[in-house]
Amino acid sequence: MPDYDVFISYRHDGGAQYARILQLMLDQRGYKVFLDYDEVRDGNFTEKIRKAIASSAVFMIILSENALDKCNDKEDWVRKEISTALKLKKKIIPVNPDKTFNGIHAELPKNIYDTFNTIHHSEIYFGQALGATVDSLIKQRIEPITGKRNSKQNVDTTFDEAKISLEKQERLHRFIKKLLVSVSIIITIGVGISIYFLVDYFNERRRHEDEIERLEKLQNGIIRKYAQFNPILSDSLPESKLLAIDTILSKMVTLYPDSIWISKTEFSKGEWADIMGLKCADNERHYPVSDKSFVEIMEVIKDSLSEMTSINFDLPSAEEWEYAANGGRYKLGLRFSGSNTADSVAWFRGNSKRAVHKCGRTGKLPNYLDLYDMSGNIGELCNSPYTDGNGTEFFTVCGGNYDSAEKDIEISSKDFLPINDKNNKVGFRLIIRKK
Repeated sequence: MPDYDVFISYRHDGGAQYARILQLMLDQRGYKVFLDYDEVRDGNFTEKIRKAIASSAVFMIILSENALDKCNDKEDWVRKEISTALKLKKKIIPVNPDKTFNGIHAELPKNIYDTFNTIHHSEIYFGQALGATVDSLIKQRIEPITGKRNSKQNVDTTFDEAKISLEKQERLHRFIKKLLVSVSIIITIGVGISIYFLVDYFNERRRHEDEIERLEKLQNGIIRKYAQFNPILSDSLPESKLLAIDTILSKMVTLYPDSIWISKTEFSKGEWADIMGLKCADNERHYPVSDKSFVEIMEVIKDSLSEMTSINFDLPSAEEWEYAANGGRYKLGLRFSGSNTADSVAWFRGNSKRAVHKCGRTGKLPNYLDLYDMSGNIGELCNSPYTDGNGTEFFTVCGGNYDSAEKDIEISSKDFLPINDKNNKVGFRLIIRKK
């Protein structure tokens, strides 16, 4: 009799959760499953994997998005697992979770291409119908090979139920590990003292794990919410930086479809402080950041913000800025960004009392792309260099500011700032260019 009923192969990037949920569902229904998430952690394709495939009745592979794309690499783990299963003539069951699999590429090895182009792909829906589709898979494709198994007392039927069970299982595993550590402490320093430290240890670990779990949920939420930007967030980002990233991304609107986005508002002092890990007074947070040189701004954008997120943040070029201010593809041809009347959309010398105003929060109307303050309030530095006859490098400043005359806050208005100079009337607005 095989050691395992089912061996589950999957691509770690995109397939891990599907594999863990399927392992749980099959285990609840009485099937013994091998999954390298539990069994192997050294990162090498070991003899243990080969033996596990050999001793399994069924070889199941999770066809998540791009699951087979790397199989043209001879050292690819998934390719080795598939090749081993084919050599051993195992019953192969491809599973397409939530219809995420995006096809088989012709450049794959012929045996893999032929196999997955001919064998029926079972579709499993990770939602309310999860239990029903898993039971159907078992009855039609697994049970004829392994025989019927007796289900355990508690069997999940929906994805939400399965996630809860999996989380409980993970907590139990962590608890067991902590318990083993605690026992060693008790043996080492004595029962009386160890109880005190054990309680403190568990409380601290629980607080630490709760904090990690909370930050992971926040991080995963950002990754899901802004999937169009393909964010890859750095490990161990504090809550303040995660929330700042969330705020920044929430304000991005499309400039060029699926390639360039631009922020609704100018970059604020609060966002600058949070990204840099600095303090910012509450009454200053929503005002645009200013008095920063081009070099300082690009260091924050590229060395900090882009590094944290793997998103290609940048300053707009002067041409991109003017295109956005003029309504993008709608090309409205207005004098100011959003109107031919300056007072309705801009803070300038005629209405600002010569003071800067909060970013997009002061009653002025946005333009057609929902962009605020592109005319007036604070001059916006662009990534368009200019070198004068003396070799001094300048960068273009667009839109005018709160102290500009009406004629100087038109969409076409330009000024220039030396690369290392600072000006308390000049800030910036972010764009994202898709890599």
